Amino acid sequence: MNDSQALAHLQKIEDLLTFLVKKNLRDFFEKELKDKRTKQIYDMAGQYTSREAASKLKCSHVTIANTWKQWEQDGLLIKAGKSYRKLI
Repeated sequence: MNDSQALAHLQKIEDLLTFLVKKNLRDFFEKELKDKRTKQIYDMAGQYTSREAASKLKCSHVTIANTWKQWEQDGLLIKAGKSYRKLI
């Protein structure tokens, strides 16, 4: 097997895993991201600091930080240094 074949196989595995994760997490996402505000908080993860997100959403940065921390514990976000990034 050459490198391009191995990369093609790895891409297929990644695509299948992404599909399975999305399918299995759909109910969890629908439960957690139940309103527009919560979806906005999720969308800002990985793009903004908690203070920046709070400023844009007109709420406390503690609210954002605590929400992101809870989602990290639930496996929805991944801690990346001092910030968070989305699982998918």
